[in-house]
Parts: sequence; structure tokens; C-alpha cells
Amino acid sequence: MGLILKDLLNIKNNMRTLIIVLAFYIVLAISVNDINLVSGMVVILFTMLSINSFSYDDLAKWDRCALSFPISRGEIVLSKYILSLCMAAAGALISLIISFGIMLYKKEVEIKELLLATYILFAIATFFISMIIPLLYKFGVEKSRIMIILVLGLPTLLLSFLAKSGIKINENFLIFLLKISPVLLIGILILSIFLSTAIYNNKEF
Repeated sequence: MGLILKDLLNIKNNMRTLIIVLAFYIVLAISVNDINLVSGMVVILFTMLSINSFSYDDLAKWDRCALSFPISRGEIVLSKYILSLCMAAAGALISLIISFGIMLYKKEVEIKELLLATYILFAIATFFISMIIPLLYKFGVEKSRIMIILVLGLPTLLLSFLAKSGIKINENFLIFLLKISPVLLIGILILSIFLSTAIYNNKEF
């Protein structure tokens, strides 16, 4: 809890900027009548805040200090995952509230679609967290920046490849994938935690 609180106190410094950016996207989403614009951006912003905590740690040489405390390396790694998942969940919840408010304003409330879209955004954020954190532990923040951009661009590249190759994704397959997604995400997340822990255990500070 202490490790998570430390990161939350660091993240707090960015909240004013975050609120301004959110306000901008809310106005933009209403003006262009596209709720997905603000929904996706909210989850991305909150998730990236947790990733920024790695930068703060590097600047403060935090790991050297943390390892002098009576906590294990596994607990340090796990705290980052808990923080990232909590921030992604907070982003998804705020996205849900904002989107619901916009729908009420537009008088176009569709609860089922809204809840589904919120879950999908959280699932995508969880997948990205699982991919990015091991990279951060392996290569550090500075060296991982380009790789993080590549990871974030993977869905777009995949969709572009499928479109150009003429491969059509069956709707039933998408429904099946959605149903098993919780199990897949938990499995990917657990593998990611074990990988990050193994990398961190072998690092010297």
C-alpha cells in the first residue's frame, strides 16, 4: 500500500493538466457527436499516468532506496501492476460517467452498448499494461519509448493488414473472443507479472 500511495502522490501533480485535457475532449466529443472519442482518450490518459510513474522512479533513483526497505522485489513489481490496473479501472469508470452524461445530454442513452464499450476499453488497457511493463523493466523508460509506441500501434497495424489481405473476421468469432476475453486477459496478466518479476530480480542498481 505504501508503494502504491507513493506513486499516487507523484501522479497527483499531473491531475490539473489531466482535467484540462479531459474538458477539451468532452467539448470536442459533443461538438462532433462522437462519444468514443472521449471514452478512449480518458482510459488512455489514466493508463499512461501509471506508466509515467516509472519515469519518476528513474529520476529519483527510487529502486536503490526501495530495495533497502523490508519489501521484496516481487512486491515492488506487483505494486506497479496494481497501480496500473487501478488507474485503468478509474479511467474506464470516469469514461463511463462522462459518456453517460453526454448520452443524456444528447437524449440517446444506450446502456448495454455503453457498458460493453467501457469493458472493451478496460480490456485493451489491461492488454497494453501487460505488454508495456515488462519492456519498462527490461530496457528502462528511455529505451522503451519507441517500443511502447509500436505496442500501442499494433491493433491499427493488425486491422490494416487484415483489410489489405482481404481477410474477413467472422462476427461469431468476435463474440466468442469477447466471451473468453476475461480468461485470456488474466492469463496474459499473470504471465506478464512473472516475466517482469524475473527481469527485476536479475537487475542490479
